[in-house]
Amino acid sequence: MTFSSLSKTYQNAGGRARALNECSLEVERGTFTVIVGRSGCGKTTLLKCIAGLETPDSGTIDFGGDVRIGFMFQDPRLLPWFTIEENLRLAFSNGPLTQRKTNREEQNKLIHETLALAGLEGWEKAYPGNLSGGMAQRASLARCLCRRAQLLLLDEPLSALDAFTRSRLRKELCALWENLGLGVILVTHDIDEAVYVGDTVYLMEEGSLGGRFSIDSKKLPRPRNYHSAVFQEYCRRIEEAIRYG
Repeated sequence: MTFSSLSKTYQNAGGRARALNECSLEVERGTFTVIVGRSGCGKTTLLKCIAGLETPDSGTIDFGGDVRIGFMFQDPRLLPWFTIEENLRLAFSNGPLTQRKTNREEQNKLIHETLALAGLEGWEKAYPGNLSGGMAQRASLARCLCRRAQLLLLDEPLSALDAFTRSRLRKELCALWENLGLGVILVTHDIDEAVYVGDTVYLMEEGSLGGRFSIDSKKLPRPRNYHSAVFQEYCRRIEEAIRYG
């Protein structure tokens, strides 16, 4: 998948603000790509352009064929008056990310399977208000997986969780990625998170993509140890590149 020279500007009270500036990146199918940068640097806008939720002013997006996309936001965005099962069924409604039709029987099968994958089997009839923050994000992930997404776009989905839950869900997300063969693009401002989950880490600053780091899986195998010297060295290099780059 190739995303070339994506640019995007918005109109605000002070005039036109550039959110993306000639952003280009290549993502191999089945890999875990991370874009790390400060809040407000354009990470979310880039994901939305890739997903088709925003239209770039210029540039090209080439998936190399049909790709089913799932998008997770910073908050779960579950409708509180619907059960978890009903929220997941919304994944099959018409919309920019819905790319195939399914009958009711197939929907029920996919909902059951993905809730089990997300660790929410038995919670079909619960309402979002009955879930913890971590469980709500699992439900949001299950909604993405219901459409058999081949590419997951993750917009800081763990940033609002407590440290313990965030660490546990990182491990679960990596396990799902490996087991299902998904392609993932995650945006985050957390350097530890970027190194823990990523195959490739891009740096983003003021709408532009800068440095690129490849995480060597032989030197730093999964599941990754936050306290290892190799892990800390990657974090140090990325932090220095952001600070001085």
